[in-house]
Amino acid sequence: MTFSSKKKVQSKLAGYEDVFFTLKKMTEGRRIKLNLELAPHKARLRDLVGESQMLNPVLPEGQEAPVLDAITVTKVQNLNDQLHTLVESEINPVWFRAGFDSVEGIDIDGKPATLDTLMSDGPSELYKEILDAIRSEAELSTEETKN
Repeated sequence: MTFSSKKKVQSKLAGYEDVFFTLKKMTEGRRIKLNLELAPHKARLRDLVGESQMLNPVLPEGQEAPVLDAITVTKVQNLNDQLHTLVESEINPVWFRAGFDSVEGIDIDGKPATLDTLMSDGPSELYKEILDAIRSEAELSTEETKN
């Protein structure tokens, strides 16, 4: 038996049909490392979500939400901005680095794309497609979750 720890994927984006990216399959060792790297970011994420829900609670259907004063609305908006920034600048890059191996068929500024140039200077739609593929590849099946 031969096991490949990588998976090659063709881009499904219009205009990127000649682009292929290779993902690292989510092995148990990689999953452990990913969870360790994400742990502090996930803790901060939970803190921000908790603060936001405390100020602006999600109520059961049928119950009216209280009218928030301007200061509370501003605090909730600031928390939402912090959540978005945390996900985009801290969490997504950890996922990308954990699951991305290589890309073929695209040059950035005249040079073959690398992990770093793809993240910093590459087309955002391709970055998002690869990130989605990484997360999809990392999901555990129902059987794997039971084990």
